[in-house]
Amino acid sequence: MLKEEMEPVFFGDKDNDLVKRCLQALRWYGMAVRDIFRPDKFLKFVTALEVLVLTGQYNGEYGLTEEFGENLSTLLSHPKKTKEQIKKEMKKIYSIRSSIVHSADDNKLKEEHITRVQNQCRIIICALADNVSKYEDFNKFLEYVVELRSKTS
Repeated sequence: MLKEEMEPVFFGDKDNDLVKRCLQALRWYGMAVRDIFRPDKFLKFVTALEVLVLTGQYNGEYGLTEEFGENLSTLLSHPKKTKEQIKKEMKKIYSIRSSIVHSADDNKLKEEHITRVQNQCRIIICALADNVSKYEDFNKFLEYVVELRSKTS
């Protein structure tokens, strides 16, 4: 990640929800990059993603897995990959995470999963950092992304 892209986060309003999310995600991201144990590395990247995209708005109605997939697919969808494809991938990622956390089972974890979540963290951290001056909370930013996607599709 480039220093210039992160300046709004490091020097921005610490009460801004996007700034808080970026800083917390960067802590998890940094721990993940340094970790050598694959399951821990993966869990730390997924935790960074959770910090970035979970709001609790779907709790009760859908649950965390659904919110994780919904918000990530909204942020990451593009012409080559539909929102539904990304949501399916994210549910798989979250399932692997749950297997590791709740069953100590890392048999399904592959290097490609670690690389995918690391790249997604970078993309979302940069997207949020780029918008901290425009949006004070994640839900408003997410509404903007949904609106933007509807105009381009």
